[in-house]
Amino acid sequence: MTPLQNCKFVQMIKPEILKSGAYWTGADPVNNAATALEVDTMGYRYLTVLVSLGVCAADIAEMDLYECETATGTYTAITGGAYGTTANPLPTTTTDETAYAFHVDLAGRKRYIALRLKAGAGNSYAAAIGILSDASVTPNTATERGLGTDLFV
Repeated sequence: MTPLQNCKFVQMIKPEILKSGAYWTGADPVNNAATALEVDTMGYRYLTVLVSLGVCAADIAEMDLYECETATGTYTAITGGAYGTTANPLPTTTTDETAYAFHVDLAGRKRYIALRLKAGAGNSYAAAIGILSDASVTPNTATERGLGTDLFV
């Protein structure tokens, strides 16, 4: 078994185009917790969130992580969990068509983590997946790994 077979995968943003100045579907846990595509982190020690950007007609306006004790409760920003700093600037039209990652140690974190992602003033493409690792109980099936099916070659 390879290390990634011990992980769980969760769609956080389904691939889609986003109209100018809006949040991706499921990517606004602050204003729409009921529709957030959150990750239930119970039973895992680490979460890696990969955000894959396609062509962006404008700079990304917001890209950060939020957490909550319940799936549909009040989400709060994770300190240090935001792009938009000097060390980790937000993606721009010159840095689009690439991937970005958040690496989260879940010790002391709340149970549910969600990504907040907002386009700038132009159409943009994105998708995001959460990868949970170091499980207390190793997933043994495609369903337990959050997949539709597994293909072993």
